[in-house]
Amino acid sequence: MSSVGFALRALGGGPVQVMTRVPDFKFHVDLKVGAGGVGQELVAFEAVDFCEVLANSDVWRFEVIEEGETRTRKMLVFMAGSDILIVRAESKLV
Repeated sequence: MSSVGFALRALGGGPVQVMTRVPDFKFHVDLKVGAGGVGQELVAFEAVDFCEVLANSDVWRFEVIEEGETRTRKMLVFMAGSDILIVRAESKLV
């Protein structure tokens, strides 16, 4: 289990921002891209919800909404926990 996997399991679901360890090779999906070092960009995206595919699998499914000019699409992104660099979530505390 990756350290990010433990954090995702503790969060349990909901909206998150994800930055991956995966270089952007110009995906066909318009995902947000963040800086990944000199001459490299990493895939990053905002998910409206997420869950672990199978218990203790450390494989995660993220639901992503893409707003297009003609329509809105819901996409699923599947990632291994080891491919996720950072997860940012709103605090549940007020």
